[in-house]
Amino acid sequence: MDPPPLLTLNSNPLLKVKSFFKFFSDPNPLAAPPHDPSFLTPDLETTVDCKYYDDDSLSLNFSNSNKIIIASLNIQSLNSKFENLKNLLPTLPPTVQILALQETWKIPYL
Repeated sequence: MDPPPLLTLNSNPLLKVKSFFKFFSDPNPLAAPPHDPSFLTPDLETTVDCKYYDDDSLSLNFSNSNKIIIASLNIQSLNSKFENLKNLLPTLPPTVQILALQETWKIPYL
């Protein structure tokens, strides 16, 4: 049986944001362990935690959180999924401060 897709994404070391920031901020990036839990981003001075969530698990894990969340959503055509997005927005935890949309495709000018 294959692992659940979110578990597969979250355990893939090539998709770790911490490693990306560590590589570009460390003078000797290959000497440090790639997944140092105490890693602080140089610009934000805060711990970066990047995992993949579906809408249910995001709400479940962060509904009572006070951490600021920056979320990214691959919407694959805003025109065709606009109603889905409108239904999703009220279900997001209140600490979602930024929601970035990818693959919006053509958006007609109003």
